[in-house]
Amino acid sequence: MIHWIMRAMNIQTGGNYAMIMIMPMPFEDDSEIAAAYNSEVYSAVVLRFISGRGNNMLFPKDGATRAEAVTVVSRLAVLLDSYKLGVVVSPSARLAEDGTLSMSLTLRNDTDKPVVISHTSGQKYDFKLFDAEGMSLYTWSADKMFIALVNETTLAPGEEIVFSDTLDTKAFAAVGNAVSMQAYIVGSSVDFTIDQNGYTAVITE
Repeated sequence: MIHWIMRAMNIQTGGNYAMIMIMPMPFEDDSEIAAAYNSEVYSAVVLRFISGRGNNMLFPKDGATRAEAVTVVSRLAVLLDSYKLGVVVSPSARLAEDGTLSMSLTLRNDTDKPVVISHTSGQKYDFKLFDAEGMSLYTWSADKMFIALVNETTLAPGEEIVFSDTLDTKAFAAVGNAVSMQAYIVGSSVDFTIDQNGYTAVITE
């Protein structure tokens, strides 16, 4: 199934899609993956089409269950929608020389129509930091309060907005094992598909 999902991804995008440069944790049964499919499994994990079946096992020689197939196809459809609908979402996490971490999520409307995001509170975005094993170390919104007010964010055609914040040296030192960031759009839209699983960026200097 992984081979056909990645083939569909390549056909639909012409092979032109972003891949974060991070090495996912190997599956316990990596040795059972045929060499010809190693790169496709890597891509499927990074794109978050697959995550294994528990206990960090992939069982690459087994067929996919119906539920697994539905889940993976749904994830593929959501990702392809985000490419086709012309709203570019770009996460970034940069570590400065002074030890501060700048986190941002940029949204750009490349369509010819306004794009509206609806929010159920004052929170419009969130950031999470993870270590190399995928354990959550920090959640930006955890110590914040937001007004309970329905509101909207509108991007005009060609407009770009940036949600951002900076972790100071002391705060980032407390989660110093972080290697990646997950950025989230907190809201919904009928104009483009928001990835509820978030948008991942490797922490760079």
